[in-house]
Amino acid sequence: MRLCYLALVLLALPAFADDMPAATTTPGALTVSGGTNLDWYASPTSKEAEFPFELSYQVGRWTWEATDTYYIRGGTAGTPAGPKANPKTHVGMQAVHVGNTVIWVPRPRRAKAGDPTVKGWGDLGMGVTYSALLDGESHPGVDFTLTTTVPSGSDSKGLSGGATNWAAGTALNKIVGPFQFNLGVVHAWNGRPYHIAVQDTWSSEASVVLDLHNRNTVELDYNWAQSAAPNEPQSRTLGINTVLALSTRDRLGLTWTHGYSKADPVTQVSFVFSRTY
Repeated sequence: MRLCYLALVLLALPAFADDMPAATTTPGALTVSGGTNLDWYASPTSKEAEFPFELSYQVGRWTWEATDTYYIRGGTAGTPAGPKANPKTHVGMQAVHVGNTVIWVPRPRRAKAGDPTVKGWGDLGMGVTYSALLDGESHPGVDFTLTTTVPSGSDSKGLSGGATNWAAGTALNKIVGPFQFNLGVVHAWNGRPYHIAVQDTWSSEASVVLDLHNRNTVELDYNWAQSAAPNEPQSRTLGINTVLALSTRDRLGLTWTHGYSKADPVTQVSFVFSRTY
């Protein structure tokens, strides 16, 4: 799942992806995250490997993030909707996690089997999150996030959305015993790449996190998003995310995600490692 690079920058990558787990940080803490996402699509048969990277810096109530992803695509190679666009090019959606909020951005994809494998970096994402309320036990916590994606990826390889996108979102969280309930809503203003018809979108995320012990957690996560392309199906995914605390500074996230529309991977498996300094 991928949003713009700015969204990746804001990414606490819950999940990198589609999900980068948000690391517990202290004021002035720098968190470095990296991982692997493996995607399988049903029609046409295609595979995609993603290697997302994120830098996150927290100061008080503010969190600044930047992220980018390295892609390896086989089976179907994305093609930009420019002068050399294939007639079958269409715009799909990619989710990027920013803190505990998911941002959705448009991404070109060509539905044609047998294309050569392409490799390269995608668009750069950046963002900032302000936590208005930090105490989620006595009252709900509230986060406000602003992100942007810069078309820094390769157009010739189809690894760029081709335009700058902006998104703003808010997320609520409430702790009840060992459970944390999260609900987020995001509105994206999507740039018009090339001559593709693109519309602004709404997306939302609902999740429940169970705190096991020693900072180990299990999360059930549901995401919904409008498609940036008119008449394309909405995105709906369900994921299970487990975060293991390897030490006071290191965390390992394991995620399985299932997509319920043709715009989503049928299955995505993600591994994310993060260290806080």
